[in-house]
Amino acid sequence: MAVKQSTYLLGALIAFLLLASGLSAYMYFTGINPFISAQQVSKSSLHIAFDSVPAAVNPYSSQAGQRAIAVNVFEGLTFTDTLMRPERQLALSYGNISPTEWEMKLKPDVRFHDGSILTAEDVVQSFERSKKEGDPELVLTLENISKVSSPEPMVLRIQTDIADPLLPLKVAAVPITKVNPNPEAPSPYIGTGPYMLTARTKDRLTFTRFEGYHGVKPQYKEVEVLGVADKFDRIDLLTKGQIDLLANVPTATEQMASLSDAGFLEVRPVPSLETMFLIMNVGTKGIPDRPMREAISKAINNREIASFAEGYATPTNQFISSGVTGFDADLPEKIYNPEESIKYVDKRKMSITVSVLRPMKILAEYIKVHLKGVGIDVEIDEVSSEEEFLSRIKNNSMQAYILGWKFDMGDSMTFFKSVIHSKKGQYGEYNAASYSNATVDALIEQAERELDETKRVSLLKQVQKNVLEGALGVPLFESKRLYAFKKGLQFEPRLDGVIYFPALTTK
Repeated sequence: MAVKQSTYLLGALIAFLLLASGLSAYMYFTGINPFISAQQVSKSSLHIAFDSVPAAVNPYSSQAGQRAIAVNVFEGLTFTDTLMRPERQLALSYGNISPTEWEMKLKPDVRFHDGSILTAEDVVQSFERSKKEGDPELVLTLENISKVSSPEPMVLRIQTDIADPLLPLKVAAVPITKVNPNPEAPSPYIGTGPYMLTARTKDRLTFTRFEGYHGVKPQYKEVEVLGVADKFDRIDLLTKGQIDLLANVPTATEQMASLSDAGFLEVRPVPSLETMFLIMNVGTKGIPDRPMREAISKAINNREIASFAEGYATPTNQFISSGVTGFDADLPEKIYNPEESIKYVDKRKMSITVSVLRPMKILAEYIKVHLKGVGIDVEIDEVSSEEEFLSRIKNNSMQAYILGWKFDMGDSMTFFKSVIHSKKGQYGEYNAASYSNATVDALIEQAERELDETKRVSLLKQVQKNVLEGALGVPLFESKRLYAFKKGLQFEPRLDGVIYFPALTTK
């Protein structure tokens, strides 16, 4: 009996040790606590999956995947709310001294993750660093800022070349940082944000709550971000409850069905601020005949094209995405009338070449079918790289092309200034359509300087109306971004795609 009892206890002990070691390994490799139900959300740690994670969290990158998570570590003078409206972050207050000069006062007692206190000089150096080390998009965003100085402690003066109504939005893109002296640290920079990046591997980033944060303390002590390239693996992790939030949900019918079958999950779409359209070169190398451009537009059924996205794209009647300043809800729907197109095209033997980046070739195929139906032959020019596509845009060498534009700041000015304005100095950098309209140029330049928001919005809407009347292109659709998460998680998707960890809580 004693032997049997001893054997039983030994076996139980071995079983417990094996179980414990197995659980420890499970927790170590997955970062998931198996004692929490797959359908529950932990109140101390959070697990989020993307299709990839950046090799380095670079605060000076404007790339969407970087910014989506970097804002949790690095803060700006301002931040944007879920609707892309600016609000104070490190700035205590801000306002205009003159049309071309802004004053911003800093919040007191803000600490970097190394414990040092934020100073105005740190901010000045961060602006200098942004212009030197920022990617081209960030440098372009800041091009109107001529000087950043500190006339007194905790006070900043920002001077611009011309009046800039978007400055509160633009400074949100400037991360306030210090250089990290530790070459072995997960990031070369130190921030002031609610989380610190404490570990980094090829496909995993670990963020730990900064206990010295100046704002409201976030709920989760640790947030783990996984990069899972295979879409089936991402869905599998979610349906098994091994992650709490999936940021890149595939829209294929069979995968969506598996999410619907998991009753503990919630799926939510949100506008992506990205619009797709066909632009036609109006110059002699393109399609200078306006009635022909109108016939092309009327032949394309953008509602049908959007339907192939299975509910995750919305047909649009304008170049500006909904939710973006300059969007005009009063514009009439895009006209689809192939019969009128046939009447105009008849006996003209029209053919066009549509250039498109390789990943979007299927979109060009749909357009080809629609135009073939009215007697227009389409040759698809498949461009293999973004660099080559950008080169062709700058060389104005395409007859027609498919372009997608993401309105990162929630405002249409950059699009109008870069794509619509005629080529002149800092304007029209991406105008590959030979489009030039003196009235439109004047409206854009006036809107760029207008500090009265009501007047400015009116000017932007006038720009869009003029461009649409000129049949420059064919608005196709605006896409949606899809998130899936456990129902116990309080999550409100943002228009800019950022996942701000402090906004996530357990219901």
